[in-house]
Amino acid sequence: MDVGSQEDPVEMGQEEKEERVEKMSKMVLEIQSETISRDIEGLREDLGTREAEETEKIKKGERRVAENEAQMNLLRTRLAYLEHRAAEEEKKLKLMKGGEASGNQNRAVVETVEDKERRGRLTTWDSSTFLRKKPKMSHLPGHMKHSMDVVVELALDFTCPWSYIAFKRLMAALERLPKAYANKIGIISRPFLLNPEVPMEATRTASFHVTHAFGPAQAARFGRNGTLLNKQAEEMKLFLNKDRVISNTMMAHRLAAFGIEKHQATNTIESIFRANIEGGEDLNLISTLSACASVAGLHSKEVEHYLSTNEGVESVQASDHDIKSTGLTGIPAYFIWPTGYRNGRELPMGSFLNTAVSWPLFVHGNHEKELLVNLFRDAIEEIDPEIKNLLPLPVSDKVAENGQRPSFLLPRPSFLLK
Repeated sequence: MDVGSQEDPVEMGQEEKEERVEKMSKMVLEIQSETISRDIEGLREDLGTREAEETEKIKKGERRVAENEAQMNLLRTRLAYLEHRAAEEEKKLKLMKGGEASGNQNRAVVETVEDKERRGRLTTWDSSTFLRKKPKMSHLPGHMKHSMDVVVELALDFTCPWSYIAFKRLMAALERLPKAYANKIGIISRPFLLNPEVPMEATRTASFHVTHAFGPAQAARFGRNGTLLNKQAEEMKLFLNKDRVISNTMMAHRLAAFGIEKHQATNTIESIFRANIEGGEDLNLISTLSACASVAGLHSKEVEHYLSTNEGVESVQASDHDIKSTGLTGIPAYFIWPTGYRNGRELPMGSFLNTAVSWPLFVHGNHEKELLVNLFRDAIEEIDPEIKNLLPLPVSDKVAENGQRPSFLLPRPSFLLK
């Protein structure tokens, strides 16, 4: 019994030591495990940061490569055009030196001079002269791109009476052009939202809007019949409804884009303008826009379904942001673009781009339709110089005294010839 009683304390002490050692080992292992986990997590974070940095570097490199490639393509295009022009000039020079008839020689010289004069006039409307940067060309539906030589983008807002006057003058200018010219010109609208911050459900009358924006004195001046706005409206036989509703025009611009895709661009634009500027209707109501669509020849049910969704919102916002980023601060404004096609056939690279004419042509503000007539004529002739030779001569005066084809288009304003 005495021996057993002496051995038990020794055995209990040994077990405690083993338990303590085991606990200490577990604690050490846990600490080591936590340390290793933290180290791994830190390494993962460092790896993720480095991967993000390397990815960003790669993206920047890709963007630079794309920009350089775009610049190279532009240079190739200009080089191709210059080579084409050099070949044409060489042909004319050989024709003049080859003993051809004097009449043909003089005709070649006159054509060359006309080309230079035309390009000199078009340079007057170089968009880079007036804007910080050039806008991007709006998306063109296939039917318009392939059938038109030139597209006129009218930057506008549908509650702006100046924009309505500009649109009516644009249509009047097309009517003054010969059909051979007018049929080559497409018309589309370009969103320039004057009140994008106004909530969709908010409305105000035009008189209240002017008073709130410019003050009572300026509003009273705008309201007089003798103002320039009212005079120009009277000249175009337009009625300006002073009680028309001013609201957010996002839905109206979406309808205009819908009409452009459905071959009803000008009808849709005009019906929206008339509903608000003359009729005073709220362009933020689907019922109003559905009626506009019906007048323009669109299916009202299809339009109502389209407007009840968010389709086209991002496109209008992007177009509005792009046009304002150019430095344009007011409307109306015209942008004249070549479509890249002539008589339904795609033009070869460089055939409508050159160092003298910078597209798009840019015209800001309201101008007389005669100026637009001459500008459109120059733009069409720049892309299709042979169009003058294809037009039928007037029956009453086919041959002038000097043997040249008579000019049946309106004369250019004198300041364009300087």
